[in-house]
Formats: sequence, structure tokens, C-alpha cells
Amino acid sequence: MIKAGRELGLTFVPFPEGGGRIPERTLLYMRNTHLRIFELGGPRTPYRLRPEESRNPDDLSRLLSETYSNYNGTNPNVELFTATTIDGVPLYLQSYTDVIQKTGISLEARRYIKDNNLFQSGFGPEQCLENFPNARRGFENIPIQTGLPPFVTVPTGMNSFPAEFMRQFLLSNPISNPQFLSALDSVLDVQSSKIFLIYNYPWWLGGSHNFTFTHSDLPYRQSYNWGISRTGKAVLLISYTDTHDVPFWSRLQNTGNIISKRYDETRVTDEVVKQAHLQLSRVYNRHVNSIPDPIDGMMFVWNKYPYNGGWVGWKPGSRWYDIKRYLTRPFLQENIYINHGYWGAEHNGWGESSLEAADDVLSFFNIPSYLQTN
Repeated sequence: MIKAGRELGLTFVPFPEGGGRIPERTLLYMRNTHLRIFELGGPRTPYRLRPEESRNPDDLSRLLSETYSNYNGTNPNVELFTATTIDGVPLYLQSYTDVIQKTGISLEARRYIKDNNLFQSGFGPEQCLENFPNARRGFENIPIQTGLPPFVTVPTGMNSFPAEFMRQFLLSNPISNPQFLSALDSVLDVQSSKIFLIYNYPWWLGGSHNFTFTHSDLPYRQSYNWGISRTGKAVLLISYTDTHDVPFWSRLQNTGNIISKRYDETRVTDEVVKQAHLQLSRVYNRHVNSIPDPIDGMMFVWNKYPYNGGWVGWKPGSRWYDIKRYLTRPFLQENIYINHGYWGAEHNGWGESSLEAADDVLSFFNIPSYLQTN
């Protein structure tokens, strides 16, 4: 992304990493309980876990993967599509709900694992490969060649675009290929939202710990210290959430008075600020009136046409990388190439996916990869 931007004449400002879930700078707030990461699974964990479930949620998830499947992560290229649960059913054919029910863990443990994940998507009807196999070290950096036979039919689908976008496209397009049409059923659009607020000073960095990241089961879900300018003004990503929490913020965006300088789809209202401050006041354990008013803000809600979501979740049975290749040129008899950044591949949900999609199109013309050359 930086390479492409520089070639377009854009200037980049360094953005130091490290604002994420770093243990010493992270504050958790689950079920009205303040926690630090090292306390998860211990006596202060506010979940009624069985003795064998009382451990860090990541360790619990890894234990379930090791116990109830033959996936070990040493060769993720192949294993993601060949590993099975202990009953012999391939993982990629199953949803997360299907697999987790086979483990027999308690409902509290399921909630515990889900709440402590930064995002809520991927823990239901979606394909289980995102959140169940846990030994995925190096997966992001290894191009997957599945070696699977070419798909013939599409009961499991092959779409990696926003379903509503493609449906409306096809209604006005003479090419009504049944195989392509059925691809609309292969993914689930994941609603998501982000809210940025700007303050005269970083009020969230007060106190002895200077927490730069919070994570909660409240609707705001997670907040990031986004940066402080030379003048002292600071930006807080006060909410980043997905799935069921998104309608909450979407409704508030259309309620109350606009406090942001922009009046477009990125507008922020006083009702959004009120609810965000109420939730963060509980997390930071301070009176809501002590939180200063923001001087500006922006919010993004991905829950309607043309996107319907910030990213996609694949349905059980989808073979991502075969599907991805097919969709770049779905009609072999036509010189029609689809270049779209909403791919369900390595960078699904990130700006880099647009470049990845363009690179895929270039490969059909035997042009060297832009992403892999200096």
C-alpha cells in the first residue's frame, strides 16, 4: 500500500504501531468487572467455567482444536482444507457452531471465548476455519495452493463480494450465469462500525497505567489511543465493533444533534457521544461528567448497499482460494475481469485487498506481480 501511494506522489506520516492489545497497556471490562489480560482464567474471571475450562481463552481455544480435530498447523496450506474433527468430517465443511457443539464445552465457556475475541463475527454460522483451528502460525504469509479438484457446482457458493451489490448488478446485467448467481450464497456480509472522536487532550491517558487499549462486552467493544498531535489534540478510536452492536450505533447516528464538522455519512451526533462516554466512563471507572466534550469526530457504518459489511465471513464448504481465482475471470468465454477489494483472502477487510485484487487480474496477462516486485 505504501509503495503504491508513493508512486502516486502521496506523502506518508509515520504511524507507530503498538496501540493494540498489549498486555501492560490493556484494560478489560467484562460483566461489570475490571480485568487485566493476565487475570483471564483466574479466580476473578466473571464466567462460571468448569475447572478444565478455567484458563486463558486463547489457551482454551487451542486445547479444543488439539483435542477435537487433527489440525496441527505445520502445513496450513493443505491442512485447512483436509483437517477433520474427530468424527472424520472436514473442518472446512463445518460452521463454528457445528464444531464447538462437538466439543461439549459449557455455554459459559463459549461466551467466554467469544467475548474475549476482538470481533464477534466468525462464531456462528460462518465457516469454522477463521476461529477454530488455532495453530495457524505463518498462515498469513504462505500463499495457499489447495490442490483441490476444480469445483463443478456451487451449492456451497463462490462469491467474495457483497451479496447485495452483486445481486443488483446481476439484475441489470444480461449475463445471468446460474453458476455465478449461486455464488451469492457463499458469504455472509459482516456489519461493522468505527467511531473516531477528537479531543483537546488525551483524557484516557490519565492515571497511573495510561491504558492505550480497552476491550469490553459493552456495545463499543474496543477503543484505541489513535494519536496525539503536536498541539496536544488527540484522537480516540472510541468504538470499533461488528455484527449485533452495529445497529445500536447506526440508530444513534440518526438521532440528536450533529456535533461533527461534517454533515455527511460520517457525521457524529451528540447521542453517539453520550452513549460512548457513558460506556467508557464505566470502563475507566470515572464519572461521565469528567470526560470532556469532543471538538470533532467521524464515524463509519458499513451495513448497507453497496457494501453491507466491512468484510465477509465464508459459509461452510467454501474453498477460498479456488473461489478467489475463479471470480477474477468468471466467464472464460468473455474478456471480463472483476477487480474488487472485497476479497475473502489474506487481506479481506483491509485496503491492501484492493491491490491484491488488481494483482490477480494482472496475472491473467502474464504481467509480473506488482506486490512482489521492488
